[in-house]
Amino acid sequence: WNQVQLFLERLNDLTNGNYLLPTIAEWEYACLKLGENSQGNFSGNDGFDKWLSIAPVNVFPMGKINIADLLGNTWEWTSDKYTSQNENIVFQWLSFLSSSNAMVLKGGSFDSPSISNNCFAEMKLNPNMSMFDIGFRLIWEPES
Repeated sequence: WNQVQLFLERLNDLTNGNYLLPTIAEWEYACLKLGENSQGNFSGNDGFDKWLSIAPVNVFPMGKINIADLLGNTWEWTSDKYTSQNENIVFQWLSFLSSSNAMVLKGGSFDSPSISNNCFAEMKLNPNMSMFDIGFRLIWEPES
């Protein structure tokens, strides 16, 4: 998460843009309303995603408004800090990697059990951590 913040700072400086990580609510809205199904990239056969590693971008069909790969490829950072109100945390086994400033990730990954490949599953993680199956997507917000 912290590395993404540095990337965003540089990107916004270079482009005069207003790019940022989505909130949990924005991410779930995109997942539910804009085109992903509840199984994502999960193959349905063995409890894990059908890919042996991270799939290339856009190998799965686009959603209703051209949003792709929300579920089952990589966990994605959100801009939201974990609070006790987050009821959808599915990976408590990673709690040793978390801290009081843990951030929320969405989407599940190719390496996650199928329960994580839905619009509501979340993982919490220390913002200083990085893992091979964590990525991010950005949203662009017009200047007001």
